[in-house]
Parts: sequence; structure tokens; C-alpha cells
Amino acid sequence: MVYGHLGLGLQCQKMSITRIATLAELQRKFLNQWEVKKNPLQILVEYEKIKRNAGESVQDYCVRFKVVYNKIPDHLKPPMGLAMMKFSDCFDTDMAYQLRERELATMEDMQKIAVSIEANLPSKRARVKEEKKVTVKEESSSMDQLLKKVK
Repeated sequence: MVYGHLGLGLQCQKMSITRIATLAELQRKFLNQWEVKKNPLQILVEYEKIKRNAGESVQDYCVRFKVVYNKIPDHLKPPMGLAMMKFSDCFDTDMAYQLRERELATMEDMQKIAVSIEANLPSKRARVKEEKKVTVKEESSSMDQLLKKVK
């Protein structure tokens, strides 16, 4: 065998011929075969400590979260509902509330929505801030009128 000296021949002989339908399935099979394995408890600790880093984009956090979650062995893996709660907890309170409020069915849906929320959140916060300014101005003018009536 040509590749025998590399040890690849034996690996190729052991591999079963299967059809891989999606890119996600290819990635999962590749990582299961070639990824450096860690102690399962270390992986769980890494999962429990995962947080979104300052300045990290939502897309980067989604990828990092998926990688850590998919490293957890199946017999120790938290149910998807708990994983979705953990995912949403790593954001600020406004964004976490919006993610939980929608009651999404899958992690992929939650991650897509998180990206769109992050894109829309700055404009929403600016609008709320402006509304608060208007409310405060209206309250102060009504208080002035009330004081004039009292005098």
C-alpha cells in the first residue's frame, strides 16, 4: 500500500463508506474522529464557565458555544432546553429577555434570532432613551403647571 508508511492505509481500510448529507454532519464526523479528546469533566467545566467575551460578535460566540457544547459526551450533555437557557444567559438582560420571550424550538433558531436582535438592539435602545427624555420633559412641564395653579 502506498500510504502504509503514514498509517493512513489502515485508517482508510477501517472507514466505512457512508453518505454525508450536510456540512454539519461532515463537521461532526470529522471532529469526532480527529479532535483532541479532553477529560469529560474538563469539558463540562468549560461549558459551565462559557461567557460572551467583551467585544465578541454574536456569530463568534455562537460558534464557540456550539463547539464547546458538541464536545460534551452524549451521556453527560445537558438537554437542549437547558443549553438554550445557558446560551441566552450569556447576553445582557435586554437581549436575554428577547431570546427567551420568543420560545424558540431549536438552538439554530435562537442563534439566528440573536444575530438579528444584536443588529436591531442599538436602534431600539436609542428610541427608548428618546422616549424617556420626552416623558421627563412632559412630566416637568405638567409639574410646572401644577405649581402655578397652587400659587
